[in-house]
Amino acid sequence: MMGVAAYNRGSSVISQQVSRDYQARDPAFDMMDRMNAVPKVRDFIGRIAKLPKGKALIQHSRGVWWLMDPDHPYDGWSWYYPTLPDLMSQWDISLCGYNADTGIWEAANN
Repeated sequence: MMGVAAYNRGSSVISQQVSRDYQARDPAFDMMDRMNAVPKVRDFIGRIAKLPKGKALIQHSRGVWWLMDPDHPYDGWSWYYPTLPDLMSQWDISLCGYNADTGIWEAANN
């Protein structure tokens, strides 16, 4: 049977580990969590737009956020939005990846 002091020491160690792990989390994951929580806008029939191919790339360029065809990012279909939350609210998508070298997010239909 574990005593109260041992239980408290164990709880303290666990709390410290969780705190260390949380601080080590990449900021991109925090942004991903915030953007995936943005409320979706429904059309007049009550639907939320889905991606044509089920996935897309998102990039900030020229002062706007671009939602792009993943197979042909710069010469396929694309739409632009003034902010990332605006983009996320218009589509039934979730951010699922980020490339820090290119600054491009990956998104997929929910």
